[in-house]
Amino acid sequence: MSMREQIAKAALDAFRRAAGREPLPGLPVKPQPMEGAMFQPGPVGAVHDVTDTYMAGKNFGQPFPSKYMPIDKSAAARVAEVYDALPMYDPNALASYDAMIRETLAQYQAMKNAGVKITPLDSAGYGAMYPGENPRAVVRDIADNQHMGVFKSDAGFGTGNAAEHPLLSQSGIVEAGYPMTNNDIFRAVHDYYGHAKEGFGFRAAGEDNAFRSHAAMYSPIARPAMATETRGQNSWLNYGPYGDFNRTAGQLDTIYAPQKVVTMPDWVMKYMVPGAIGTGAMGAIAAQDQYDGGDGAQQ
Repeated sequence: MSMREQIAKAALDAFRRAAGREPLPGLPVKPQPMEGAMFQPGPVGAVHDVTDTYMAGKNFGQPFPSKYMPIDKSAAARVAEVYDALPMYDPNALASYDAMIRETLAQYQAMKNAGVKITPLDSAGYGAMYPGENPRAVVRDIADNQHMGVFKSDAGFGTGNAAEHPLLSQSGIVEAGYPMTNNDIFRAVHDYYGHAKEGFGFRAAGEDNAFRSHAAMYSPIARPAMATETRGQNSWLNYGPYGDFNRTAGQLDTIYAPQKVVTMPDWVMKYMVPGAIGTGAMGAIAAQDQYDGGDGAQQ
């Protein structure tokens, strides 16, 4: 198949996956090579449908994004400074984490009710399931097969974590014989609703746009903890003390954020800008993503 034919097929595949949903204005949709073929980013109609069903009758006071936003490096650096200055553990954050866990489990159940199948993976399993280790392969798997691999928390959970981190507690859900922690559950729902729904990537602006989209599904009580786990950690990774190194580092060399139990200030959640390498199910290999850029990655 010629390159022109591959690009045409990628566009048709993206149109089929969208099922009538239009890409958000500004979304990078240039076809990119993936596993010997071409892949064109875009929305996944089936995920939109699950989101609509879950959100029916709910209004958490934050709208879904109406367009894809670029990165503001200075704002991202400010978020990184806030995250870096916060303590490892703040007991006042527990109420937000408890709400986040409850709502994340409900979102997970909505995925399962829609027929999504989950396979927990370690690094070797991920490489075997998704050759080339591109997290966009997970999005394609969701769209084409109603299936997704989830990177196990016990295979990677930041640079260090606060003792008794709420997300490391057991969720009560077992997938393929593996007891899922609440962090495993969050990784799954964040990749599904945050990334796959609109076709957002796993680096830079893609990850921050995924935060903006997924944050709209959390209540005002749960959203601060969710912001810590996404925008806070991501901004620290790219624009914090090791940002210059991390923005061009590969998977094995990246210095990931410490896993704190804290909540972010309101202005962090309302900002429409900072971005970073991802912390969803494929967070540990997100440096391989080629689709969302800034500071060393390709857009």
